[in-house]
Amino acid sequence: MDKIITCFSKCPDASVRLICFPWAGGGSIHYARWAKALNSSIEVYSVRLPGREGRAKEPFCQNMQEIIDEVIGVILAQLKEKPFALFGHSFGAMTCFAFAEHVKKVYNLEPIHMFLSGASAPYSETRLQAPKRSHLSDQEFLMWVTSIGGTPPEILANDELAKLFLPALKADLYVVDNYRTTSFVFAFLFLWDQIPANMATLSSKPSLRYSVSDWATDNKQISDAAELKRNISHEIRQAGRALRNETANKTNWDEYDSSRRLSDRINDITRWKENLKACAQEVDAEMDALTLSKEETERALAATVLPLEVAAECLTLREGRRGKELVSDPVEAELKKEVEVIDGAQRNLQHCIDQAFEQLWWFLISADLLSRLQEARQQLTMDLQDKIEALDVDMSCLSLTIRSPEISLKPYPTRVPPGSTTPQQWEQFSRYNITRAKEEMQASVQIRENNSITKAQVQNELEAQRMAVEFALRKRTHHQEQAHHEMQWQLKTTQDEIAELEKDIGGLEEDLHAKMAPLKLVHTRLENRIKRPGMDLCRDEVQFGLVDEAKQLEATILALKQKLAQAQHSLQSLKQHEAQMIEDRSRKQDALSLEQRSSQTRLRLTLGVQTEGLHSAVVPLTNSSGRHKLDLA
Repeated sequence: MDKIITCFSKCPDASVRLICFPWAGGGSIHYARWAKALNSSIEVYSVRLPGREGRAKEPFCQNMQEIIDEVIGVILAQLKEKPFALFGHSFGAMTCFAFAEHVKKVYNLEPIHMFLSGASAPYSETRLQAPKRSHLSDQEFLMWVTSIGGTPPEILANDELAKLFLPALKADLYVVDNYRTTSFVFAFLFLWDQIPANMATLSSKPSLRYSVSDWATDNKQISDAAELKRNISHEIRQAGRALRNETANKTNWDEYDSSRRLSDRINDITRWKENLKACAQEVDAEMDALTLSKEETERALAATVLPLEVAAECLTLREGRRGKELVSDPVEAELKKEVEVIDGAQRNLQHCIDQAFEQLWWFLISADLLSRLQEARQQLTMDLQDKIEALDVDMSCLSLTIRSPEISLKPYPTRVPPGSTTPQQWEQFSRYNITRAKEEMQASVQIRENNSITKAQVQNELEAQRMAVEFALRKRTHHQEQAHHEMQWQLKTTQDEIAELEKDIGGLEEDLHAKMAPLKLVHTRLENRIKRPGMDLCRDEVQFGLVDEAKQLEATILALKQKLAQAQHSLQSLKQHEAQMIEDRSRKQDALSLEQRSSQTRLRLTLGVQTEGLHSAVVPLTNSSGRHKLDLA
């Protein structure tokens, strides 16, 4: 018995036993001094529940019936020996009530008196509607216990004591949370005073007098009514006190709960604010990177203007070639191809710029010129600003207390403002803004990568085509120089031949002129010998010799004339060809000059490439013979 029921001062001659039930988390030791405070006619018993004092290692009771069965098991015999009374405070009031209800129902025993304090009736609406607290976390439970008072603050302030105290307190509260009863089962006994039969009466008219029984009945009715009204008043006062206590606890708890929710909300807003801020910084960095990429692409596009101008100028210069020099050679083909490559590069670069421009700048319905990234950045900024303002509001609300001077009653504060959102919509909105910003940043990164690849491809294509054009131009210039040198050599040889031919023509003319005197001599001799008379006109050997000489001279003169005519015709042909070669040499000289000017013009590109640090390899051209044949190394 001493394990469960403790009697600190035994009084065998006591006329009544007072059984005391501990409050939540309490033990039997708290009633030790009651035996000394009360007289010897009262013997004080104190209930010791599992999980505390000498029973600290035993598990807590899980329901009210376990407590009742345990106490009944050791004290039932004492209850039948002599009258008993019950006392309980707070949780003890509940166990005391349940104990009295059980012994009345099961054993038909009832206390002569029951003292209850610090608790509302278990069957009252206040108790039935009270929220359960046993499921709260240790921190929340400790704050609730602090708010309702009744627990020594030094226990709650000491973490080690609180750890020892809270388990028993929560276990007892769990029993109360799950205890229910529907009605009050005790019968109230009233002591009726007996009226003596020989009571004196006054003589009066029967019609003006009441009987003693009527008088007693009237007094009893008045007493009953007074007692009933007092009971009603007492119940109202108790209910009012319980309501005050309950509402005070509820108000304190609601205030704490609201503060906790505000704190949680502030943490959520702060977390999302930091996420939005970090995302906004990433968007700013990506916008700067995309802007830089766009500017680099624009510079690359602007850099294609010079190659296009140079190619067009070279084509224009080469249109100045004359005659047969105006040929469709590989240089012209490479120059035209270079123009096409530059046009294609410009289109590709312009497409990249347009994409970056579209990513950076686009027209909204409101006609405000914003970028996709800037729009996402603005949305993030607006969301971030809203969260900063909401954070300020919630932190201001969290700092308010019931003693704050700026609090006041507001008209209809529970209204739902227009445009209110749910927490899910609120979080989804911020998540959508961050997701959209990341998508736009990913698109921007892809555009920058495409720009870099396109710029590299364009640069490689332009450089390759520039080298191809310059190679073709050097090769063509070399061919032009070879042709010019060949023409110079042919012209010099022809001029030398003309000079020799003119000398020979002069010799032929001199020989022809020299043959005229012998011919005249022969003709004169023959004519004079015709004058011989008679038989002396003989065709002698002299005559035959002169005739042969004349024929020979005439044949020689004819041959000289024919050769002279041939020589003169050849001389005329040589001079005509000389004139043609001189003209062709002039055209070749002009064409070579144009090629050289084209090469000089293209030096602007070479200087530009060297400025950018891109040195192209020059394919050398070497002359391997006096005829300047092309030899590609």
